[in-house]
Amino acid sequence: MKKLLILTAVVISFSTGCYWRQPSEGTVEVKTIYGEAVDVISPSDGGVYQDAYGWHWRDDYYEVNLRAKTETFSVSASSKDNAGLTIPNSITYSIPGDKDNVIAYVKKFGLAESERKSRSTPVIKSRIEDITRKNTAKFNAYELLISQQGIQQEALKDLEEIFKTQIHGKIESVVVGKPDFIDDGIEVAGSRVVAAKKKEEEEDALKKAAETRRQRLEIEAKTFENPKMYALEIQKLRIQEAKAWAAHNGTLVFGGNKTPTIQVK
Repeated sequence: MKKLLILTAVVISFSTGCYWRQPSEGTVEVKTIYGEAVDVISPSDGGVYQDAYGWHWRDDYYEVNLRAKTETFSVSASSKDNAGLTIPNSITYSIPGDKDNVIAYVKKFGLAESERKSRSTPVIKSRIEDITRKNTAKFNAYELLISQQGIQQEALKDLEEIFKTQIHGKIESVVVGKPDFIDDGIEVAGSRVVAAKKKEEEEDALKKAAETRRQRLEIEAKTFENPKMYALEIQKLRIQEAKAWAAHNGTLVFGGNKTPTIQVK
């Protein structure tokens, strides 16, 4: 009897031209009536029967990918002191899957994936270019070589609001790459300036650590006289000495294929 019921259901589905359509993980199905988005079906909702032959032409379904995607743009800009450059930007974003947001997203950019991409990418590119040029113009050429993190933070703040209100998306991350100056001499000279500054900071850390070590050795010598009195002081100085080096530990590399590579250790 059970087998008969299953067979009957299959025959009915085939005869009516219907098939079961269920969203895969990370996607939703947008239901339309006469081309107007009216509902969103998520994986947790199960699925829907769709007419395979187009008899129920009034209703249709479109898949929307909610997974994070990454787009990269190379932006031409100028520094505060008018040095021309290009700077790469990579953004990773996703589309929140709540019903109102998904419907607003497809209404603005289209039902089909290809249409949404062709309409949304120019908007994203334009916003990235505006934000990058604005933030790049805040720094002189040499400063830009060590300011990518600051530019990233500014870009992230601006893009989070823009994506929420204009793209109906959510920014996951923003990565601002190393600027490529039109004048190669700027990059070479800038790398030397940055390296010299890092070297100066390291030498300063060396002096502070050496002074702390001298103080520690003096106190250690006195512990033979009164161990309990000086034990805590020794521990404090050891921590202080370690902190003096912690901020300057590692290797810094400047330059690229077109510029010398300078390492500071």
